[in-house]
Amino acid sequence: MTETNKLPEFEIPASVRELAEKSIAQAEHAFGDFQNAAQDAVAKLDKSSAAVKDSSVDLGQQAAAFVQGNIDSGFAFVRELVGARDAAEFLRIQTDYVQKQASVLSEQTRTLAGLTQKVTEQAAQPIKEGVESSIEQIRSTLKR
Repeated sequence: MTETNKLPEFEIPASVRELAEKSIAQAEHAFGDFQNAAQDAVAKLDKSSAAVKDSSVDLGQQAAAFVQGNIDSGFAFVRELVGARDAAEFLRIQTDYVQKQASVLSEQTRTLAGLTQKVTEQAAQPIKEGVESSIEQIRSTLKR
């Protein structure tokens, strides 16, 4: 090399190197915290999906049981109605059935509403916890 192309010798001060190393370490740590928060959020979503699936199966099974019970009740009603001996008995059977079914349907509606609420709460809880945890991790990282 010629003397004109030669770079001047310059030593980087130790304090500058230390500051750079410290900045890199802090950046790596912050990135690790953000990565952990993201992984936690994904795990919470997985947990939520499993809870919703289980509760949805319960809800579906309960609804199917109600449908089967209502069908059975309907056939029993028709059998009893066909056996009526006169108009008064016919009307009594019909009135009794309508009153009974109104009560049954009211109870079924309450049960299904409760199960639906359970599904919703189970779906929301892990997501809520995950968001709160992620926000807290980000806050603590930013405070450093």
